[in-house]
Amino acid sequence: MNGRFDIETPLYDTGCDGVALSDFRLLVEGGRYPDGGADNSLHRRLAAFVAGRGGERRDRPIYELCHFVVALAARGMASEGERIRLLLGLDPVTPRSVREAVDGELAHGDGEEQFVTHPRRAPFLFAVHEFLAQMEGCLYYGELNDVFERMLADGGGEAAIREASNAIARRLAQYRRAHFDWAANAQAFTALSQFLGARAGEAHWRIDDDAVYEFWRERSTSGRFRQYRTSFDAFTRLMRVLDRAARMREAERAQPLGPDHDAGEIDLAAADDDGDWGEAEWQDPLACFADEGLRRINLFKTASEHKPLEALMRYGPYALRLTHAIMRLEYFAPIQSAIGNDLRVGRGEASVARRLDLAAAPTYGEKKRQFEDLLEHVRALMRAMLHIVGSADLPTEISAAAEQTFKAIRRKGFEEAGDGEAERCAAFTTAAEKMPAIADHLLGFLNRLDHFGGQTVLDQQFETDKRLFGDQFRLLYGKST
Repeated sequence: MNGRFDIETPLYDTGCDGVALSDFRLLVEGGRYPDGGADNSLHRRLAAFVAGRGGERRDRPIYELCHFVVALAARGMASEGERIRLLLGLDPVTPRSVREAVDGELAHGDGEEQFVTHPRRAPFLFAVHEFLAQMEGCLYYGELNDVFERMLADGGGEAAIREASNAIARRLAQYRRAHFDWAANAQAFTALSQFLGARAGEAHWRIDDDAVYEFWRERSTSGRFRQYRTSFDAFTRLMRVLDRAARMREAERAQPLGPDHDAGEIDLAAADDDGDWGEAEWQDPLACFADEGLRRINLFKTASEHKPLEALMRYGPYALRLTHAIMRLEYFAPIQSAIGNDLRVGRGEASVARRLDLAAAPTYGEKKRQFEDLLEHVRALMRAMLHIVGSADLPTEISAAAEQTFKAIRRKGFEEAGDGEAERCAAFTTAAEKMPAIADHLLGFLNRLDHFGGQTVLDQQFETDKRLFGDQFRLLYGKST
């Protein structure tokens, strides 16, 4: 198990999904490539290729594969059938079996233009071809063969080979963007990795509140990271990829389930009920409140209750890990967005100058009190919902208190029962399932703010941040004032 995990590390570290992992395992577990070396080098190199590791030369094997196909044609294997019988039929695929199948090395061209594929390199190219042919349930199989046919029909020269290589690389890039988080966020993640790797005196990446600010301050004067929100989003996406990789590592290293203790299995029936079997990815509990049924009930007022919760619930655990950074996001990102909007619509220098006063949103202390009020509101909603979804199973005194709380709320959806009662009960049931997650997350965030410091510390940090962000905003937008 650990050997397979080590081989697949490039896939985990680039945020692969189940499709990519399954495609890779299908090839490796097929057994055609007896990777006899202790380091499983062929499988490891294939995982790195699939994940797009290797810098600017990461797709070099595709170019080599196209040369290999041209050399096969020159050796007499010019038809699609002959090519497929070798590339997908040879078993096992080893340097020796390839040498015997093609009668030595494969080469084509003359002089300086000659390209030679050595038998020891050939098994890796076989594996690259097989992965391309079978990825996503063999969806690309026919098109891949068409690319090779066009290349050979065009004479198999250098220009034809490069055109074929580029066509295959473009299709593989689509696959990577669809199934690897790193590929889907390549530009942002490359910038973040360069920044994190260059932080002085740190052997490992450390993503914290200061990293988010420092990265934005360095990169905001040019390029795509001008907005603080863009930098914050990029860091949370990277953290999500790293967390997913960690969960996959733990899953690969976990003992297998089963009753055979001598074989190292864990008997699930005997396991501790409180055991940690892996943390699922965060799901925004506010997302369901956009549904039509829930919109008929005024659980959260849009501006004063729903909107202040949006970022906190969307970022979930990363709001807890980046407490200071998200408080900066809540205060300064809307101001920066408003400045950018002023410039786009031409509101003039006076409007921008007013924004640079940084006085358009609650302070950190005021924001904390707002979250405290929202927590009390959510708790009141939870009590009120018991009157609709669970009062029949409650003790009399709790049921009466739930009814009293419900009737005290003067909002749409909290009136006495009438038409559409079944639909309303269903909506309340859906909301009731999400409210505990909202309350727990609010409480967790408030606890983190308490650890961050009391009211005085929050006020001091707010004034420091006003100076830091004010200086950076004036650097970015001061020429317009």
